[in-house]
Amino acid sequence: MGRRLVPVLVATLLFLALQELALRWVFPLPAVLGFDRGDYSPLEPGASEARPASLGHASFIWASQPDGYAIEHRLNLHGFRDTEWTLRPQPGLRRVAFIGDSFVEGFGSENPDTLPAAFAGAVAERSVDVEALNLGVGGAGFSRYAWLVRDALPLLRPRDAILVLYANDLVPEPWDPSALEQGPEFPRTNAWQPRLLHVLRERAARGQVPRRWHTEPFSYLPAVPDPRNPWSHERASARYADKVSPAIADAMREGRFNPALVNWFGWAGEALAKPVDWTPHLRALDAYAREQGTRLFLVYLPSKSQVTDRYMDFQAEYAPGARSLTDDEYQLHARWLARSSAATGLAFLDLTPKLRAAESEDPELYWRYDDHLRPRGYQRVGRWIAEWWLEQKEP
Repeated sequence: MGRRLVPVLVATLLFLALQELALRWVFPLPAVLGFDRGDYSPLEPGASEARPASLGHASFIWASQPDGYAIEHRLNLHGFRDTEWTLRPQPGLRRVAFIGDSFVEGFGSENPDTLPAAFAGAVAERSVDVEALNLGVGGAGFSRYAWLVRDALPLLRPRDAILVLYANDLVPEPWDPSALEQGPEFPRTNAWQPRLLHVLRERAARGQVPRRWHTEPFSYLPAVPDPRNPWSHERASARYADKVSPAIADAMREGRFNPALVNWFGWAGEALAKPVDWTPHLRALDAYAREQGTRLFLVYLPSKSQVTDRYMDFQAEYAPGARSLTDDEYQLHARWLARSSAATGLAFLDLTPKLRAAESEDPELYWRYDDHLRPRGYQRVGRWIAEWWLEQKEP
């Protein structure tokens, strides 16, 4: 009887070993459990759970059909548009984390032309080696940046963090600085744990587990009849139809052009002229960053409507009331940020003057229809931030 059990035991052990190897190949471990872009992003593809599904190794398409591009974003195991991360900075490299929205993530550009990549390339030309982390989250706002600062800094331990605020980030949001004291715990991954146990736990927590390969890309902008697309609603569709050219209307229905841009000038004309005082919020963020051993830097990136009027004819095809926002009254947020940064002791860079000068003499830095930068625009901005950061950084 005992001799007959030996082959069975050997076969069972061999099966378990092969199963473990297969699971380890199919389901790689992220640097830490629970830290996922899905918790900071308004993008929840098909998620109906209370907690968003993981965006680890997801892929999505950001498209602007009027501009003639559709670009696939491939996300790492934590759901960000970057290479895979380690918790410890790479030896010999100064780790710099970029935090912001779709302009940091790089909508409208391929991976080598994102803002963090352009920054790293420009810094390397000065013989300074950095590891620039892309923590951009398309569609996010100030409160989500704050949560990301709270969670990412103690995990990833960047030496510096560059917070890039876009023109629409400074609308007053209900954000309590005390939220910095309420961060979640992120358990470290255990390479010795059976991978099947890891898969079952993550499946229960998130509904899915990132695989080694990227998922089939979905459209960031959902097509009709998805309820997230305003053209899916009869009243909104009727209201938009009179204001948008037929070709762009079709692109919006198909998820190939951003429908939110229809309301841009109505929103921006009022919001950009309102004073904003973010001094208490910046003080809280800066104090928290310093506690984590990170120096915080602040950058303001204006919209193209604040920079130049050269795109207005294109914007008029989809945004009713298109008008110049280059007047001084619409630059109020940059001045308030400069004031708040000075009061806080933060290094601050307003990119408006540089973008205006470049737009007056160079090829278009922005896409004609989409509001994002072209690759050459990201390259320029990344270089400007690099030059400024090199002047500000401590040894």
